[in-house]
Amino acid sequence: MEELSYDSKFDRQPVDAFGPIKADALRLPKKIKVNFIGTEADLEVLTELIGSEMIGMDSEWRPAISPYDSQRPGLLQLGNDKAAYLIDLVAFSDHKGLDETLTQVFTHENTLCIGFSFRSDLDMFAQFFPAMQFYKKFSKFVDVQEYYMKLHGLDNQIGLAKVALDLLKQEICKGEQMSNWERRPLRLS
Repeated sequence: MEELSYDSKFDRQPVDAFGPIKADALRLPKKIKVNFIGTEADLEVLTELIGSEMIGMDSEWRPAISPYDSQRPGLLQLGNDKAAYLIDLVAFSDHKGLDETLTQVFTHENTLCIGFSFRSDLDMFAQFFPAMQFYKKFSKFVDVQEYYMKLHGLDNQIGLAKVALDLLKQEICKGEQMSNWERRPLRLS
């Protein structure tokens, strides 16, 4: 019997539409430039973040559908008031140059790094990027989830979408939350 092999190019691909699925959801301001960092040559662009007053950060990985699914960080998102940076962690796994650049960004004395429920992201970095140091060295860091919970006297964790709705009076579209962030190429527009 002839062995059949799977070829993903024959899978039906959904049509991508960049931006929130919900028309009235919070959007990135048009003035924000989005930079994709996927090659060694792109690392120079990241140095624009060094010395930023505040840097927001989040990371993404594909969801685990079963207990046997392996996960690893696929994308690190950083942003300030001028630009957003989407860093391909699949391409830069344990990359010394990326580690050095991000360490300069996160340890700058003028920079406050801001995350939301970022401890799980740090755990993922420790598990999958043991040779890297950037995620261990923040000069100043605040976890908005922890801060919000303390401020409002909450014992149970609260999600980013609820906090954004409370503070910004606008929804965050979570339609891409269950995406496969390890799939390449990432769609950029």
